Amino acid sequence: TMQNSIITKIEALGQEIEVRKQAQQELEQLNQELEQRVEERTAEVVRQKYILDSFMANVPDSIYFKDRESRFTQVNNALAALFDVNDPTDLVGKTDFDFFPEEEARPKYDQEQEIMRTGQALLNVEEPDAGGRWALTTKMPLRDEHGDIIGTFGISHDITDLKRIQLEVAAANEEIRILNEQLKEE
Repeated sequence: TMQNSIITKIEALGQEIEVRKQAQQELEQLNQELEQRVEERTAEVVRQKYILDSFMANVPDSIYFKDRESRFTQVNNALAALFDVNDPTDLVGKTDFDFFPEEEARPKYDQEQEIMRTGQALLNVEEPDAGGRWALTTKMPLRDEHGDIIGTFGISHDITDLKRIQLEVAAANEEIRILNEQLKEE
């Protein structure tokens, strides 16, 4: 009886060992699949980072990303050059108030806060830019992987020459209007 009991227990242990071996093989297979997916996802993230880094390094328009307090979290080389800064990371943590007078920085800040509040982008807004320049700016909400708004990002194109020409045309038109009135009076 004792021998039969021992044999039964040994057979049960053998079956348990086989079940565990099968489970271990399945876990190893799942682990390999998971490692493959992690490698693929890592490669994709590296590709996306390379694309963003290339874009930020080479686009001549000013590009920025800001947090919920409108502090720069990332800027491109063009924006750093506009602010006369050699390294774009030197702008991280700063705000428009560090570069613009209050009357120019406040509207930018208020726009960004409204974008974050409503989730609505501002498209093609003409606004004063650094150093007395003008920019055509688009600002959008920055969302995290869950869709929550975590800041803003934008791109600005220098339109200073266009604004200068517009002002010259407006001044010329005003001069023509004044001369026309003088002619009528004469």
